[in-house]
Amino acid sequence: MKQIIRICLVFLFSAALFACTSGRHGSFVEKTYIDEAKYANFKLLGPVSGESCQTNTLYIFPQSDPPSTAKALRAAKNRYDSTAFLADVAIETYIRWYFLYSEECTVVTGVAYSAEVRVE
Repeated sequence: MKQIIRICLVFLFSAALFACTSGRHGSFVEKTYIDEAKYANFKLLGPVSGESCQTNTLYIFPQSDPPSTAKALRAAKNRYDSTAFLADVAIETYIRWYFLYSEECTVVTGVAYSAEVRVE
């Protein structure tokens, strides 16, 4: 009986270590400032969102790269071809648990704007 408990504890501690990830987002936005002197004719394009996800088989074995805030930002910007920048950006992370696998995602939402580069 003690042997079974030891095996279970080793498995649980191993699973906890394997489940750790260094891919967590910070409040990262690649550019938080836009020089208004370089741009003209700002136009509201609309709300956008982008997502970057990772699936873990048996909850601990990753099947792809970890969720990336940078990838989610790119996906949000790519919703409109002429997006120059995003405003009102929010970054969220969630995990969905399913039978025998989980999915961890980073979601970026914001408002897209286009702008023309000023010619000097």
